[in-house]
Amino acid sequence: PVHRAVIYLQLYGCHDDAWNVFAGLDRVLREHLLPALPAATLVAAVKKAVKNPEARNGAARWILAADKAAAARKRLPRRLFLNLVRFGLTSPHPANQRRALYGLVQREKRRAIPLLRRAFLGRIQPRKLPADRHSAPPGMVAFSAPDAPCDDCSLRALAAHYLWQVGDRSTRGALRKLVTTAPAPDRK
Repeated sequence: PVHRAVIYLQLYGCHDDAWNVFAGLDRVLREHLLPALPAATLVAAVKKAVKNPEARNGAARWILAADKAAAARKRLPRRLFLNLVRFGLTSPHPANQRRALYGLVQREKRRAIPLLRRAFLGRIQPRKLPADRHSAPPGMVAFSAPDAPCDDCSLRALAAHYLWQVGDRSTRGALRKLVTTAPAPDRK
């Protein structure tokens, strides 16, 4: 069962597009196969998935971006969960970065503050997208991310929003400066 679950994660992460871009096979995985996995099997599969790029991408995509994965998100050991969050935060796709921050805040609340501060201070650098991967393959369908307060703001601005939301007041001065000097999308 664990080997099969790793294969599901590999298939779910076989493309390095934004996690809100779906192909036909994704639907079967997202709606039937991945949600049916017992929590213990999924946790064991995610532990193995971090060693394989496609499976790791699929695990991060499932755990951080799928509504049906909320229960699994809570059951992952914290260290493994944070590994997936860091992977998501370094994604070349802003939508994936937003989903990773959202998943982090939903699960960790105030314990998310150190990683949120790193994002706010610009200390998280996205991976480079290969030159041949700057557009989604034909036939892909994109859905917007309903969970982020903005679709076009920077990772830094979103981290600032979540820092404020979880009650971190130590960055108050930097937040005020961001509001006055940031481009329009970040001021929302």
